[in-house]
Amino acid sequence: MMKQQLVKAYLKLPPLVQNVLVSLYGIKLYVERYGVGRRAAEKMLKNSESYSFSEMERLQEDAFVDLAHYAIDNVPFYIEWAKNKGISKSNISSIDDLSLFPVIEKEMIRDSPSSFVSKKYRNKKLISLSTSGSTGSPLEIYTDNHTRTLHYAFFTRLRSWFGVEKRGGRATFLGRIVVPQGQKRPPFWRYDFGQNNLLMSTYHLSEDNLSSYIEKLTAYRPVEIFGHPSSIYRVANYIIDNDSCGKVKPNVVITTAETLMPYQRTAIEKAFDCPVVDQYGCTEMAFFASQCESGEMHFHPEHAIIEIVDSKNCIVKPGVRGQLVATSLISKVMPLIRYKVGDTLSVSEEKSKCHPGFPIIKFLEGRTDDLVYKKDGGSVGRLSPIFRSDKNVTLSQITQEESGDITVLVVPNEKYNDKNREMIRRELVERVGDDLNISIFEVESIPKEKNGKFRPVKSYYKRIVD
Repeated sequence: MMKQQLVKAYLKLPPLVQNVLVSLYGIKLYVERYGVGRRAAEKMLKNSESYSFSEMERLQEDAFVDLAHYAIDNVPFYIEWAKNKGISKSNISSIDDLSLFPVIEKEMIRDSPSSFVSKKYRNKKLISLSTSGSTGSPLEIYTDNHTRTLHYAFFTRLRSWFGVEKRGGRATFLGRIVVPQGQKRPPFWRYDFGQNNLLMSTYHLSEDNLSSYIEKLTAYRPVEIFGHPSSIYRVANYIIDNDSCGKVKPNVVITTAETLMPYQRTAIEKAFDCPVVDQYGCTEMAFFASQCESGEMHFHPEHAIIEIVDSKNCIVKPGVRGQLVATSLISKVMPLIRYKVGDTLSVSEEKSKCHPGFPIIKFLEGRTDDLVYKKDGGSVGRLSPIFRSDKNVTLSQITQEESGDITVLVVPNEKYNDKNREMIRRELVERVGDDLNISIFEVESIPKEKNGKFRPVKSYYKRIVD
């Protein structure tokens, strides 16, 4: 609730003051992401990116054995598991012993997140993160500055492949609320001086406003554009329709958080006349994947050990589609060993020519949330972050009816109350406007689709948008 009050107060401030506050928060994030240990991590990753498959496997094995021993000594869940199974640290001596560990389902973390937090960090100030709930149910994750620094070293390496420095000048299109929903005139962005980052509102990308976005991007000249492909695609289409391709030409466009569709890639590449790189990861920092300079989609193996399993959690052969199970090698705050992410994919049998030790992702079935459309024709993607853990919801689904009205189904937990309902409504209004009818219903369960998948956002709105 405090966070909502702060956002409400922020939105009432003058743009100049908002820029100051955004920059102060950016400095905080920069310290968390690029703090102590940054240089050592970046140097290690620079060296290991050319490792052979066997060299990378040895690196993973050493990291896994160290992590497994640590977890058995310090993490309540693994302490209890090892005790019940009669397993000691002496039983864990190679990467093959990963199979001794159970597969961790999301529900296990949701039901008891503290049991996965190391006792060594119990009395320390930790960073609490909440997953976006892209599968309908958010998780609470704990980390610290050191782990965040290790994680962002992988972003640094990815950006370095395309000549982008940490503060090289970035324009970001994510789901952050940076300007009031009702604002009708530019600027529809705020500037984060701490990270040299132009935060562009994705909730004001209407046909009437797009020209002002292009004017700002042209003046700002970002080295990198980063964000949701659905939003960047809308900007790209406007550029193409107005014969302005190459007018804004960054070194790279990096897409994240949504599935990058082939038609989106084609339009974005044409509009910005630069490489388009898809990045794939999760709030849990359980793994890191991205395309490289040659266009191959890779898991970064120094970050995590990857397994692809079938419905019985048995490992499938390369090339066969299955569920992603990841063992993060970078966090000792909340170690996740054999964590089932919930995405379907396959890895290639082929070895990479550009990065020999990196697995190649052959197929990735991403999280394709439907888009919700506002009355002014603007589309809004990634509404699932509304249902972070502070809403006390275990499962949620947003449906936009043919009329445009929105129906929200939530499965509440025991802490859910009227305030949570109002928070959900308010955050929806902040994103889609107040001219759509929003109905929220508490239910005991939400059915899956006929194919067994769960869709957190469904849209049947038939309005044709240019």
